[in-house]
Amino acid sequence: MAKRSRKATGYYEQTGVKSYRLTVTVNKKRHRKTVRVEKESELQRLLIQFAKEIREADYVEPSKIKLKNFIELWIERFAKKTYAPSTYTSRMNCINTYILPEFGERTLGSIKKNELSDFLHDLMKDGTRRDGKEGGLSAGTVETIHRALQSVFKFAKERSHIQVNPMESVKKPKGEILEKEVYSTEEIATVIELLEKEDTKWRLLILLAIFTGMRRGEITGLEWKHIDFENGVINIQQALTYTDKTYHLRKPKTKSSIRSIGLPSEFLNELKAFHHQAKIDRLASAELWNKGGYFFVFSSPRVIEDKTVFGHPLNPSSVTTWWRRFTLKNNLKFIPFHSLRHTSATWLIMSGENIKTVSSRLGHSKIQTTLDIYTKALQEADKVASDKFNVFFSKENKA
Repeated sequence: MAKRSRKATGYYEQTGVKSYRLTVTVNKKRHRKTVRVEKESELQRLLIQFAKEIREADYVEPSKIKLKNFIELWIERFAKKTYAPSTYTSRMNCINTYILPEFGERTLGSIKKNELSDFLHDLMKDGTRRDGKEGGLSAGTVETIHRALQSVFKFAKERSHIQVNPMESVKKPKGEILEKEVYSTEEIATVIELLEKEDTKWRLLILLAIFTGMRRGEITGLEWKHIDFENGVINIQQALTYTDKTYHLRKPKTKSSIRSIGLPSEFLNELKAFHHQAKIDRLASAELWNKGGYFFVFSSPRVIEDKTVFGHPLNPSSVTTWWRRFTLKNNLKFIPFHSLRHTSATWLIMSGENIKTVSSRLGHSKIQTTLDIYTKALQEADKVASDKFNVFFSKENKA
């Protein structure tokens, strides 16, 4: 006989091994749903939560709620409160472009693990792009879609709209590992030489990317208070993003991204001179300096209500635009601005730097991440190391 326990909020009864049916009556209407729990002690909490959801008109029978409707709830209750603006924008682009057209009209409980897995793998095939370009989606875009699906279904399970999360064991597809585009030592030297002709702000910004491997948002969000001139280090404390013409400062995504990076002494001296001039400019701007107490290392003026206001942070996209134009006018091999980060790491590895140090400078949470990204550089460094044993085959040693 099924085990039953009646509470003031309703009752639950056992229907199988670790399986229970919750029953709640509100306004003379009976609502039921089945849950699976490891411990019977969890049932009272679930029963109270179930009753609360119904009274707040927040509960929809799992068999009736469509994914597109549940995503609206996920947006208001989770996504907007959790994600940084840029992350929220990228997640929503993927949801609207790929997830909703495929599964939007389906009910939550009808979407199964196998079809989600097939859907993700198919995104990397030719003809799946929605921008008219050839080929499939990049591994990065598919990973974003995978993360969005994980988040939505995890939230659905937490709210007891589904008993089993179909995304729990769905692994992200492994795309083709593309070789990182980086500059050689000679190309780095050429870039540095050409930068001598550029405005000091842009020259120092590009050099900072090369010498530290900082991310674009970390550079544009850098304030003078984060540079320790006495000890010669930069303390990464925040990153900057722009959405809807408004900038947002946030803490880095992981604890390891909050880090300190040493600077070359000669470069540090140039930053000191730049800082001195920045303080003079700020004082001269008086009330026309951006309010808010921020003093960004790299800033630009903005026209606000017919007044030119100084001290605003650079829009990260303007950094990308400037870099592209710089490489074009100087006939340089173009690599994305982010690849200056890869250039920094690769140069250190090829110079024999300890992989743990490189990983720390990049802000990776795991050394394995660094090993996975810079496999080729490590292999080349190993080849250089192995060639050192050729000394034992020299004529002098044979003699």
